[in-house]
Amino acid sequence: MNKLQIGDTVLCRYYNTPERKFYGDYFQAEILEIKKDNPKSYQVKRIDTGYTIWLHRKEIKGKFKALP
Repeated sequence: MNKLQIGDTVLCRYYNTPERKFYGDYFQAEILEIKKDNPKSYQVKRIDTGYTIWLHRKEIKGKFKALP
């Protein structure tokens, strides 16, 4: 996958660390911020609900390509 940048639309899925498995449905989100001290943490805004959350890199499954 190409390097993720602010403004990219990505496909995400939540990860439960104690159980070490993914759960829930996939959802689309837009990257708002990337942490400077931990570049694997991303603040995203869910497109369907508008909620803002922090996700780890492994929870981002893919990047949507921009239309030409």
